[in-house]
Amino acid sequence: EGCPPNSYCEWGICECDRNYQKHWGRCTKSSNTEVTPDDHQDPFKQCSQSLECSQIDINLVCLGGRVQKVCQCRKDMAWNSVLLECQLFLNAHCQIFDEHTPPSLLVTSAVEHAKKDEKE
Repeated sequence: EGCPPNSYCEWGICECDRNYQKHWGRCTKSSNTEVTPDDHQDPFKQCSQSLECSQIDINLVCLGGRVQKVCQCRKDMAWNSVLLECQLFLNAHCQIFDEHTPPSLLVTSAVEHAKKDEKE
């Protein structure tokens, strides 16, 4: 599925074109973020084509069988019910980690490498 107007595809996810900002999953030139669109309260409506879905959120597409199709977030994305938009979803279980958990050797090595590159 392609991206709607005022957006482009980057790594399979629609992002807003330059000079546009994403608010409530839509690309706009307006900076008004106060009003929550009504259609964002229940974005998973029945549809016949992705154009209907992308009017709610640039990363909603029309998916399903021949009988019933429903607006859904793109692959590897999920609906964020706080920010009311599709966002990248990383299925990570982090309950065993907190702010006191030391970083792994791989992370430590990556940080040291980045610091070294930054100094050069």
